[in-house]
Amino acid sequence: MEKQKCPEVRFKGFTDVWKQFKLGELCSEFRSGEFIKAENIASLGKYPVYGGNGLRGYTDTYNHNGEFALIGRQGALCGNMQFSCGKAFFTEHAVAVKANNSNETSFLYYLCGIMNLGQYSGQSAQPGLAVGNLIEIETLVPYKTEQSKISRFFQNLDQSIALHEKKLTQTQNLKKAMLEKMFPEQGSNRPEIRLKGFSGDWKKFKLGDIASIVDRKDSESTAPVMMISAASGFINQSEKYSSNNAGQSLAKYTVLQKGELAYNHGASKHKPYGACFALEVDEARIPFVYHCFNVGENNPYFTAIALNHFRIDGQLRKLISSGARMDGLLNISFDAYKTVEVMLPNKAEQDEIHNFFKSLDETLTLQQQKLRTLKNLKQAFLEKMFV
Repeated sequence: MEKQKCPEVRFKGFTDVWKQFKLGELCSEFRSGEFIKAENIASLGKYPVYGGNGLRGYTDTYNHNGEFALIGRQGALCGNMQFSCGKAFFTEHAVAVKANNSNETSFLYYLCGIMNLGQYSGQSAQPGLAVGNLIEIETLVPYKTEQSKISRFFQNLDQSIALHEKKLTQTQNLKKAMLEKMFPEQGSNRPEIRLKGFSGDWKKFKLGDIASIVDRKDSESTAPVMMISAASGFINQSEKYSSNNAGQSLAKYTVLQKGELAYNHGASKHKPYGACFALEVDEARIPFVYHCFNVGENNPYFTAIALNHFRIDGQLRKLISSGARMDGLLNISFDAYKTVEVMLPNKAEQDEIHNFFKSLDETLTLQQQKLRTLKNLKQAFLEKMFV
């Protein structure tokens, strides 16, 4: 079957078929960089140093100047792409690619990025790409005018993605800073930053002073079965597991109602000592292995923020080191968990702090959705605008 000669999506005015070339025929330079000693690479310097996996640091010399597409040629990430503009030092683990006068380097950067060049690595213990093999790979390209149009389109998309990533990072950093400043430090009764209109001391409570266990069973409940994700809070079990075993034994579940809390004492990379969340839907069935409780007149969502605070981790660590571990897994009992001490302001301030962080979380969710949409859009166009 003859290979397709045109992409599915094109800019208006372009109708010429794409022509087949070897990668090496499109370039004026296609070669590995040079060795540089590790001690000559620092966190600061005049020129960036690119290796096989991207930016390695900075140095005071450069060996390339201009626009270059960089192919990582060694290691687990061989075939990954970087783009360099200006003066930079490329190591021997990066292949510098510069287009000839008939082609555009930025277009080759995106083209090579969709070609899965890692598939051409050797089958040794240390994967690697040979320049001699890469230059022989055949591909289809349009004339330079269309290359320029395509590369500018994706550069604009990349700029939008980078801008949204920056905004997301800024919001994440703001939340991290506010979690630190809006909760009292160890030994203090007041936070460094207060919302307007609030003053006075916060009070220390053991969780057992404000919490009551919830062990509600309801054989008639048709509420969704939910689990706790340390990164996302309550999620439907079906999102994590393909089958739903809720019908096997209702005794396995506690029926939790809106505003009641559950603590998952399983460790994760997000929360090494477990995570606690308050239910936001009307009702859910929760696996019995979670500690389910309410906190009376206190704001449950604020209480969950306080219990997940990094300053609580030290108390949980002590519980674990004192024996609350079974077969290598966390196994903090509810009686042990109730000994955790938490600082609480009055209910009105709890409500306002909860609303503040809820607004931040909503902003984060919106930013994450926008970023995900842009990345999906880029991927869709990469698939349709190249042959």
